[in-house]
Amino acid sequence: MEDNLMSSVDKISHFISPEILNEIRDSFLQKYGLGVCLYDCRAVPLTVPSNALPSLAYLDVAEKELFHIFFNIKDDLADLPQNSREALTQQFADGLVLRSIFAINMNGKQFGYACIVDVRRFIEKAKDAGFLEDLNKIKQTRSSVKMLIDEEPSVVSSDYLHWNQELRDVLQLFIEAGKARAHIDNLIEAPAPAAQQSIAEAETGILFCSADGIIIEALPDAAELLRYNAPADLCDLNFLNDLVVDADSREHLSAMIETKNFDPAAAVLLRQDKSRIDVTLQFIPQQAGELLLGFECQLVAQHSPQLDKVQEYEKDQTAIGLIAEQRGESDDFELVDNLHDFDVYQKPHAPKKEYAAAGGKLTDAAAREKANRSNMTSLSCLLDASATPMFLVDEKDRIQLWNGAMAALLDLPAKAVLKKNVSILLVANIQTTWQRWRTNLLKSQPGAVLKPKVLLPLIKKDKTVAMSAVELSKIDLFGKKYLAAALKPDAEMAADTESSELIAGNETPVPEAEAGASPESLAVLQRHYKNVRAQFSHIAESLAANVSNTYLQSLQNDESKKRYVSIKRIADVSAYIDRNLAYFTQDVKPTLRPVDVNYIIGEISERLQQFLPLNIELQANFAEPLGKVSADQ
Repeated sequence: MEDNLMSSVDKISHFISPEILNEIRDSFLQKYGLGVCLYDCRAVPLTVPSNALPSLAYLDVAEKELFHIFFNIKDDLADLPQNSREALTQQFADGLVLRSIFAINMNGKQFGYACIVDVRRFIEKAKDAGFLEDLNKIKQTRSSVKMLIDEEPSVVSSDYLHWNQELRDVLQLFIEAGKARAHIDNLIEAPAPAAQQSIAEAETGILFCSADGIIIEALPDAAELLRYNAPADLCDLNFLNDLVVDADSREHLSAMIETKNFDPAAAVLLRQDKSRIDVTLQFIPQQAGELLLGFECQLVAQHSPQLDKVQEYEKDQTAIGLIAEQRGESDDFELVDNLHDFDVYQKPHAPKKEYAAAGGKLTDAAAREKANRSNMTSLSCLLDASATPMFLVDEKDRIQLWNGAMAALLDLPAKAVLKKNVSILLVANIQTTWQRWRTNLLKSQPGAVLKPKVLLPLIKKDKTVAMSAVELSKIDLFGKKYLAAALKPDAEMAADTESSELIAGNETPVPEAEAGASPESLAVLQRHYKNVRAQFSHIAESLAANVSNTYLQSLQNDESKKRYVSIKRIADVSAYIDRNLAYFTQDVKPTLRPVDVNYIIGEISERLQQFLPLNIELQANFAEPLGKVSADQ
């Protein structure tokens, strides 16, 4: 059967369902703000490009659909690198749009293609009217988008390599899961082939339980129905706790037994292979007078197309768990396990479930999700009452709460930013710093607070930048970790600075100093250069560390000595700049201490000896002590 599947042109759709492909697309959209489209081997799209890219938030539907032309890849397949692991990366409109195309290969066989599109800033009707007009012409004339390709694209960052690899890994994992589904019973101590045939035919089963619900005997048909290897494997299990899936059904059935109401009831049972089966069950009491000794439980399977989809989904999940364990790729497994709930697999009348792919227990998430939404709504109302601009991000940097003061500060309503990555609001040169803050806080205990000295530059709706002091806190809410940010806007630093300079040049905004250099303007400059120094000082520290390593190498060969001299010169200049910035911002004040001049000259002589021929000895001799001077050490 597998050979027949592999001979088909449309291979990927045989192993990954359309619903899962759409979930992969949506996962990359929400996690990174990227557009993803997947194709079969003929470059026919298997997913529809999404209009929900954060960068297109200010466009109407017709204008958003113009960007679908970047997902037409047929004309570009001839340009794909010969190496199947490499991607074709293209930039359009002076780096405004970046596209990556690669083939989906596994074990030397091709399954299709993938395309990632990144629109690198917000698109606005007025500012980008010419670009939108070009896209409209291409769409109307059915021309190739190649006419917009940059002749000299800039260097692609490592982020794109990471995104490509992550998408490859996810697709490969699901393809392996689809192939493993056909053999999943063999992977989980499957019964003999004859028993497998009977499983497909079993429709009823009978269990005998004690009064407290412990299974004391099971007939063979019940074992087949629930896909257990032998009836004895069911014995000693608790019928309600181990077989009935959701808590509501367990409570209902328990109440029926207590009240001796033995009418037929519907329930969803968990099989040994972690799939589910919808059954109608009938309790028949076994009594001695008024004393309930136990009951006979008759099971009748119910089949429906929608239930079959649930079971197919669970086979996928079980296979993924097995593959992840066998391959030891915990990162891939975690990424797949964190995809959004597959609503298409749920029955319309059934409560929403959450499934642990590695073979864990099913939990009823509907009540918890409803409670979380209610709690978040209450918290949102509480934050809105605060005059302090505040927002809340989850562990994936998605904005979950956005109060009214924050909306007023950036002129962005909550609906424009909720569920989107906070990076769309951060100036380019602060994003690495933000990630460092985030990583350090998430490793800390709940309640940890970080008060950076660096001002946080945030992009407003009109593309100006608001500079604010920020206080970050790690909080645990409703079983999840969040990062809370409270801002203290600096009115003087929030001068209308064009964000195009920040994004294109990756520069820190410099406020214009007023003529006369008043004390107020000097204080503004000092606060600004504290931000500059914080971003520059780690460069100086890294260079200083590299100087020591290079010096040791320079003792071995002349080439390393030349390199040492160059790096030392740069490191000295960096240290000089960092020191003067520290003096200017008053982070550091010069400390004058008495220093022995003889000691200073002696130190100089030792350094000189390191670079002179070994047969020359340099000595520093003084007729009398030269006294002491006050110097900044």
